[in-house]
Formats: sequence, structure tokens, C-alpha cells
Amino acid sequence: MNKTGKRLYYNNSYLLEFESVVEAVSKRDYYEIILRESAFYPESGGQLFDTGSLNGFQVGHVYANENDEVVHCCEMWSGEVGQKVLGRVDGERRFDNMKKHTGQHILSQAFLRIASAETVGAHLGEVESTIELDSAEIRENDLRAVESLANDIIMQNLPVNISYHDLTELAGLGVRRIPKRQGEYRLIGIGDFELTACGGTHCAFTGEIGLLKVVAQEKIRGHSRITFLCGHHSVIDYYLKNEVVNKLTNRLTCHFSGLDDSVQKIILQNENLRKQIGILNKELLPSRLKNLENEADDIAGLKIIKKTFENYDIKGLRDFAMKVTAAFNSIVIFNTDDTLIISVSGGQVIDAAYIARLFVDNFGGRGGGNQVIAQVGGIPKDTISPSLSKLVDLIAKELGGN
Repeated sequence: MNKTGKRLYYNNSYLLEFESVVEAVSKRDYYEIILRESAFYPESGGQLFDTGSLNGFQVGHVYANENDEVVHCCEMWSGEVGQKVLGRVDGERRFDNMKKHTGQHILSQAFLRIASAETVGAHLGEVESTIELDSAEIRENDLRAVESLANDIIMQNLPVNISYHDLTELAGLGVRRIPKRQGEYRLIGIGDFELTACGGTHCAFTGEIGLLKVVAQEKIRGHSRITFLCGHHSVIDYYLKNEVVNKLTNRLTCHFSGLDDSVQKIILQNENLRKQIGILNKELLPSRLKNLENEADDIAGLKIIKKTFENYDIKGLRDFAMKVTAAFNSIVIFNTDDTLIISVSGGQVIDAAYIARLFVDNFGGRGGGNQVIAQVGGIPKDTISPSLSKLVDLIAKELGGN
């Protein structure tokens, strides 16, 4: 280890306050401070960096430079080389990262034992963390078994030990992944369950993790990416999901074990209702078109149809608008909630996309479309009615009707 890069957390991840000496200071967009020794963890190995303060100045980022020195980044700084400093590490962030990293080691070993899947990458995020496995897909029953084994190890409250060994010793120790470099290695051992070379911060006992929850699996580069939560993040996830389940079971008056069946029934009923609505709309279409044509304003020989629909399906409204403009020469402006649907018959001097831009430029919202159909959304509801009247006036000017 470089003499200006001694890492105090290597032997004590719980060290949050320390004294050191400034070895170097440089100024870029921010100040970069190198200390003789530091308890701050620099971003590496998939683990997030520590934050905290040096002599009261906020440390916003920490990284290791090309010389393997820990660099502390501060927006503000006042101090010189040789000066003594007091460093304080943010304990909440540190302990959160310790739980995630220890949990990741346990999870990786569990996947190796249950599914013969080796971890080839890991990222410990602010909330969610991921590991990438060399297996294309993990079966659902294996996922459950892995999670169960991981939490069993956590609840056993096994000791997490730190030891140092040369590369030549690693193979005989049963290390999960043997790195490809010479020198001394820092090993993290979790009881007799797991042993891995690692430079990160870890809990002293597995029970400190609290709870580990696998929340997602996805395919990436022929591998499986597993998303998991540790500690209070798992508890929050459980609380939020349990809240949703309780609301649904109350509304559907069923036990949570019957939720899937209840939802499937609702989906089937909705599909049948949509089919019935489609049949009825088809039967009513001729009379609806005739009524709209009779009620429309006539500007320069073109029918202008402006109508508001309450809580109407956007796709259904778009289809209906295009049926109107296909039936007779017209400009259709339908409104539902905060959205406008605009359709224009072919061969007109202005098209749907032009009218959408006309509305956005004059009254706000966002959207666009093509010659036949366009859509504008994000319109404040209390402004739609007066805006539509003014839009019709603008269209009339474009058509030469005024």
C-alpha cells in the first residue's frame, strides 16, 4: 500500500472518526485532498464511496487515483500540506453500504451452491443492488431457495472475519474467486460459508444485515442480472408491497392468496366488455356520424367538429376521430381530460400536425402527429374550453373563413 494511501477501514469498518495529515491538495472544479491515511472508502469494486467531512468541509466524492491513493473531493477547502485534519465519515451511508456488501457476498455464495451460478459482476446502488451471474436464467424455485439460504445465513449471525494471505495460499483456502494478480490479499470470511478476496467494508456479524430480498431478474449479455435489497431497504419494500396487497384484497374482498385469480377474472371481464363496446360502437357509428355532421360548424365548406368526452379511452377516441374525418370532409377536435385528439380529412390546406403545433404555440401543452391524426397533452383542464374556442377562430383564419 502506498504510504499516502493507508486505508484505515481495512481492519475496522466501524471507524467513523480519525485524525490524519494532508499530503497533497489540488484544485480543479473542486478541491482534491490526499491524506497520509484515511477511513473514507473510495468508489471501487461496485461499492459506493463514503461521504462525510474533513475539518468540517463536506466530502462529496471519494475515489482512488492511478497511484492507488484515496482522493477526497470537496467543493470548499481551507488548509495546507502538512496540516492535521479531523475526518468524519457519514455513519448511516457507511453502515448501509456494509450491509449491502456483506449481503452481496452471502447472495453470491448462495447462488453458487444452489444454482451453480458464478458471480461475474456486482453493483451496490443507493437503494437497489445487483449481481450479474454467468447463467442465462435462474429458475424460480432456485431463486426462492437462494433467498431462503441467504437469509438463513443472516439469521445465524455468523462472524465476518478479515485475514490477509499471499496469492499462493488462496487456492488451498477455498476462496470463491481467486484474483489474477500477485501480492497480498485481504480475505473476507463469513463463518464457514463464504470466503472471498475483497477490499470493501463489511459487517462484523451477518445478523447486522437484517434482511435480504431478491426483487428482480433480467437477462443481460447472455447472463442473469439479479436485483436485491438489504437492510431497511428490504423492510421498506416489504411495507410498500404489503400495503398494495392489503388495498387490493380489501377492494376485491379476497385473501391475498386469491389475488391472482381475482385479477385474471377482472382482465377477462374487461376483454369481454371491450368486445361488446366495440360491437355497439360499430352499430351506432352511422347515427353518431350523422349527428356530428349535423351539429358541426361549417367554415369554408369544411365541417369543424369540437366535442368533449369524459374519461374516454385515448385509443378509442383516436379511432373514432379518424372514422369521422374519413366519412366526410372535416376537422375533428376531441378533448378528454387534459388531452386533445385532432384529425383532419385528407387533401385539406392544413393538416392535423399543423393544428397541433398551432395549439401548442398559442396555448401550451406538448405533442404532435402526422397529416391525419395528432395529439396534444399536458393541458391545464381549466384552460381547455376557452383555448378550443380560440383555436377554432385561428383555424377559420387559416381557412379564410373570417
